[in-house]
Amino acid sequence: MNASKFNFVTANEILADVLKLVRDADFKLLSRGYYISQIQQALEELAFDTYFDEKHEAFDIPENFRIEMPKGMFNIKNMYLFNGDICDIASSTPVWYKANFINGKSGSGYVANNKGNNTDPFTRRLGVDPMLNSGLYYYAIQNGEIMLSSNCGNYQKLFVHYNGTGGDVGEVPFIPLFLRQAVKDYVTVNALEVRIAESELSEMSRWSNLLSYHKNNLEEHYDGSWAKAEKRVRKLDMKERKDIKEYMQKMYY
Repeated sequence: MNASKFNFVTANEILADVLKLVRDADFKLLSRGYYISQIQQALEELAFDTYFDEKHEAFDIPENFRIEMPKGMFNIKNMYLFNGDICDIASSTPVWYKANFINGKSGSGYVANNKGNNTDPFTRRLGVDPMLNSGLYYYAIQNGEIMLSSNCGNYQKLFVHYNGTGGDVGEVPFIPLFLRQAVKDYVTVNALEVRIAESELSEMSRWSNLLSYHKNNLEEHYDGSWAKAEKRVRKLDMKERKDIKEYMQKMYY
């Protein structure tokens, strides 16, 4: 793995820059908790826009076939059942998404949306009833829970490959370098908006000009820091993505 703590920055490093820009080094305007929250929100928004945080996790199959989704889980890519400690491709079994599947019970007529030429075995096509695909393992999501079909009890564990919204911001290096400027600009813009709301009329013009400058740095369509962050994530090769994923998995799991 090539990714190390030197490929990431901490929340404190972001704060060191932001607090100077908004003239709030002593936290008189806003609390440290506010700034940390804004850093976390910036990472979450970037995760939704870029899918930079790729994760996988294994769960024991519970007796009620319901698994509470971890914080930040979205965009589930693949799901497999397996036995033992390692999810081996040769011995694992795919779990299919089935819309309208509720409470671990299937019913006639509950089928996935028709998506044409996809590989969803629950899609109606060519006049074949998808419910004839008996013996398939399937799931649905409701109220923050992954609900598995009861036959998933034939296996011990569930492996889920998904995108996350980043881990909780802490003192360890966490923010990828290629997202640093976007995060810094995002937090600066939000803090400046609060400062303007709290300013006297004589100070508003000064802070408004500064806000316009940093907002343009953040949002400019092609050269803004947010657009650059999206471009950089798209250019990451598979090795870089794997290294980042492994680094983040070791930190939070």
